[in-house]
Order: sequence, then C-alpha cells, then structure tokens
Amino acid sequence: MKIINVPNLLTLFRVALIPVLVIIFYVPDSTLSLTEKNILGTFIFSVAAITDWLDGYLARKLKQTSKFGAFLDPVADKLIVITALLLLLDLGRINIVVALIIIGREFTVSSLREWMAQLGKSQSIAVAFIGKLKTTAQMTAIIFLLYFENIAFIPIQKIGEILIYLAALLTVISMFYYLKDIYECCKENVIHYYVTSYPIIDSMLKIAKILPSACGNSSAGRAIPCQGIGREFEPRFPLQI
Repeated sequence: MKIINVPNLLTLFRVALIPVLVIIFYVPDSTLSLTEKNILGTFIFSVAAITDWLDGYLARKLKQTSKFGAFLDPVADKLIVITALLLLLDLGRINIVVALIIIGREFTVSSLREWMAQLGKSQSIAVAFIGKLKTTAQMTAIIFLLYFENIAFIPIQKIGEILIYLAALLTVISMFYYLKDIYECCKENVIHYYVTSYPIIDSMLKIAKILPSACGNSSAGRAIPCQGIGREFEPRFPLQI
C-alpha cells in the first residue's frame, strides 16, 4: 500500500492551504486591501473545496484508496472548514452560535467515528442525503461570506448569511440522523455492555424471556396464572433476545 499517491498529495495540499488562508487576512492593509484579501481568501478556499471532491474521485478512479487517505481526508476537511469559520467569526461575518453549532458537530462526529472504528463498525454508517446537503450549503456559505461583496444586483452577503444559518439547521438535523444510525448499529453492543456490567439486568432479561413460555391464555381468553409466580401475568410486549 503506497501512502504517497495523487489523492493523498491533493489532501496534503489542502492542509497546506490552511496557513495561507489565515495569513492572507492578517497581512497589513498597506500590502493587501480588504477587497484583495476577500478575493484571495475566496479563491484559496474554493481550490480547497475542489480538491476535497477531486481527491476522493481520483482515489476511486485510480484505485489508490488507502487507510492513510481515509484518515487524512476528513481531518483535512474539518481543519479547513473550522479555520474558515474562525476567520469569519473574527471578521464579524458570522454569529458565534452558528460557529459553535457547526464546529461542535464536527468534533462530535469525529469522536463517534473513532468509537465506531474501535467497535469495528466504521463502515456501517452511510452518509445520509441531508448530510451531503448540509456540506453543500456550508461550503457555499463560507465561499460567499469570505468574498462578502455584492456582485452587481446579486446580494452575496445576504445569500451567504442565509446559507450559513441553513447549514447550521441542517447540521443539527443530520446529527440526529447520525446518532440514530449509530444507535441502530450498536444497540447490541450497548445491551451486551449493560448485561455484562450489571448481572441484575441479565437476570431480568432471562426472566422476561422465560415468562411468555410459562404463561398463556385459556380457551376463554382468561389469563392463566404463571407457574411459580403466584399471580396472573399476561405478557404484552415479549422481549426478543
């Protein structure tokens, strides 16, 4: 397995663009005007967004997928997005709540993916359509807010603000979808953890499994007393174990 290949080089190039993006907005105004900073910043982030799509495409096309690339690509994505959001926050172009929602979600998803990898189920969670929609709205919003200047009759600033709020909303929704998929995927592991950690739960589950076979209904529909229990019991929700 080769670590140095075209897709991974593109990903490393995207990481290398991060300090360049930051430096541009903090050079003296005598060197670059605000308009020039906005244009260069927008260009650099747009190039990074293109390489984000291109490295994945080339990895599949050239059959150069690798574990290193699978690790580095999402890290590079999060670094460039978080850097851009912090820049926009410092420039006063986005609300701090929006930045916290998006950045918090990125850290949460990264932690959950790491946990899933430890369980050996990192490939079990598919990316939902709403997640792709969130990414599209988020990347477009950042590009518009980095440029931050209207073009003729097109209100770039206003469109960027609307899109970043939409991205924040989709971030929350997609997070719930993600957590739901993880629960469905790992609920057996969760049940196993509690059963092995708390013997009383194991005993209760065994009783719940035995009771339906020990109880029943008479031909008249009356509940039959459970054997050894001393009272009537008619299970309504049998537990499958």
